[in-house]
Amino acid sequence: MGFGVRWRRWINLCISTALISVNVNGNQSKLFSMKRGLRQGCPLSPLLFNIVSEALSSLIHKAVKLEIIEGVHVGSAGFKISHIQFADDLIIFSKGNRENVINIKRILRIFELASGLSLNSKKTSVSRISVEQGCSIAERICLVRSVLSNLPIYFLSYFQMSISVADKLNKLSAQFIWGPNSSKPIRWVKWDNMTKPSEVGGLGIVDAKLKNRAMLNKWVWRFSQEPYYLWRKVINSKYEYPENMLLPENGVERKHSWVWRNIMRSLHNQEDAFTKNIAYNLGDGRSVNF
Repeated sequence: MGFGVRWRRWINLCISTALISVNVNGNQSKLFSMKRGLRQGCPLSPLLFNIVSEALSSLIHKAVKLEIIEGVHVGSAGFKISHIQFADDLIIFSKGNRENVINIKRILRIFELASGLSLNSKKTSVSRISVEQGCSIAERICLVRSVLSNLPIYFLSYFQMSISVADKLNKLSAQFIWGPNSSKPIRWVKWDNMTKPSEVGGLGIVDAKLKNRAMLNKWVWRFSQEPYYLWRKVINSKYEYPENMLLPENGVERKHSWVWRNIMRSLHNQEDAFTKNIAYNLGDGRSVNF
């Protein structure tokens, strides 16, 4: 992979000269050297594992290039996908014939002999997928609800999405449902009805703008429910909030960050559904002023 001799010598010294001891009933054993390389918890372990995983990825790419195994063609542009890796998880895409399966097993065996990492057969499975037959509308709705709507969920939880981006996401969802292969598909159901819950006759598709606002409003709820959490203490200290405050009252001042202002925006809009439905349960009076 192009690593120099000196670098490889350094890594070899880190692996071969390290000593460890075992805690047995509270007593430390004598130091001894490791015979099987790195152990879990070593800071070098994930870095070296990624390098080894890259070697496996290169093997699969080489096999596809030499037509030893066949990847899966996606679309009409000639794009081919052979595998997906994440940490120690691997998904290999190939045609479901005997020759390809045997060659995949050979590649994994070569990798095992070269690296010492063997395949865990108990966690291995073979699944059949169809990329040639189009999905039904019900299947596409399921994909939108379970995949497309959740892809940007991390960003929706922290940042205010622009209206143009939200409209683009909604348009992509609708286009995929009604006609993924058509530039102007016929939309048999209005978008407002599509976003209604299935219990009232909708399709259960989540509008990107509403989901974004709901995810941001959750921080307002957490503000009142997690008074002793570290993030709440940081907010209290930064913006000089009292420790027993249920909801911040001045979240749109200029001294506040744009992220926090966007989170608190609904509290300053009396027409917002979240603000309209806020209610207090009176307790001992320590957090409510009359």
